[in-house]
Amino acid sequence: MYTIPQLQALDFLLKIISAEPDSDEFKPVIESSGILWQGDFVMSDRTYLKQPYIDVLGDLEVRTTSAGEHGHHDAIAKVWEYYYQKPNRLIKLAKANNPAYLHHGLLEVLNAVTTGEEASDLHPYLFNAKSLDGKMEVPFLDLSDEKIKLVSILRLKR
Repeated sequence: MYTIPQLQALDFLLKIISAEPDSDEFKPVIESSGILWQGDFVMSDRTYLKQPYIDVLGDLEVRTTSAGEHGHHDAIAKVWEYYYQKPNRLIKLAKANNPAYLHHGLLEVLNAVTTGEEASDLHPYLFNAKSLDGKMEVPFLDLSDEKIKLVSILRLKR
């Protein structure tokens, strides 16, 4: 079971790996309330995280922060530092024909550098949530204060 900040960090790594040349897209698959879901724990543009918010005037804005910036999303900063030092290992696992290798490698990183006590300023949502059975699709799932079971990594061919 993982915290939302840990899964945000894992999803961030998946987005970095998916942005590599000739890479497929990868999504986390979680179980929530007995349903398997895939979606996005973070919105990012390579090494920058995007967070929509409503400013004091009531306008919708997007806050952009660096992934390596501690104090806002520490689990992401920790996995980013790890990845930056050893990017080839996870990229090789992603290019293998079995996503289970990537899943195992990502969990090794997550368990090595995070404690589960990290805080995050990002929304505790699974954005663009789709059930794997195809019966449900919602713009987001609010997973506040939940520990989530990560069950798989979904490879989407490009």
